[in-house]
Amino acid sequence: LTIASYHTATFTPLNITQGQHVSVVGTPPTQYANAFVSGAFIVSGGILELDSVSVQYQLNANGGGGLAVYSGSVSVRGSSFTNCKSASGGGAIFQAGGSLHLSDSSFYSCT
Repeated sequence: LTIASYHTATFTPLNITQGQHVSVVGTPPTQYANAFVSGAFIVSGGILELDSVSVQYQLNANGGGGLAVYSGSVSVRGSSFTNCKSASGGGAIFQAGGSLHLSDSSFYSCT
């Protein structure tokens, strides 16, 4: 599944599980903004690729306001995380397992 967008999008958290391959691409950066209790992206298997994505105003009570990685593979390139929060760690990103590759990305006001 490839999600390509050129505007702000709000959605319920995207949960990537075993066997799924999801690419989110935005040029100019696609913005994902909203406050969800479980964050924007949850990876518990499968593959997630974020390219030129702006993740904003996310909240996760369990860790990883913008992105939580429990297993699987995640690649983040040219993206930003802004005002992402977590009550238990990893304001922007929480990793408990799997692999995570970050490049050319930025973090602002994430706690």
